[in-house]
Amino acid sequence: MVQKTIENLYYGNISPSEQLDPQMPNFKRKHTSAWKNEEAFMSELTEEQSQRFQEVMMKRMGVSSYEVTQAFVDGFKLATRLMAEVFLIDVEDGNDD
Repeated sequence: MVQKTIENLYYGNISPSEQLDPQMPNFKRKHTSAWKNEEAFMSELTEEQSQRFQEVMMKRMGVSSYEVTQAFVDGFKLATRLMAEVFLIDVEDGNDD
């Protein structure tokens, strides 16, 4: 199982960034609300303001992309440390299960 997962990751068959599907309570409702608010705001802008707003939002999304990437890396590191600690505790306690 582990070998297969590692191989799938190596060959690009696993792509965590493409599998992002937030399961937090109220996410979809808040996301829909934010989208509707943005559309209402955009409808009040001139063409020039709309283009400028879109440029600003694209830059913000670029920053958000780095934030999500760093959160993934930090979470992965934490999970790895937790697993290492679990195995170390088992070894120290003499449990080889």
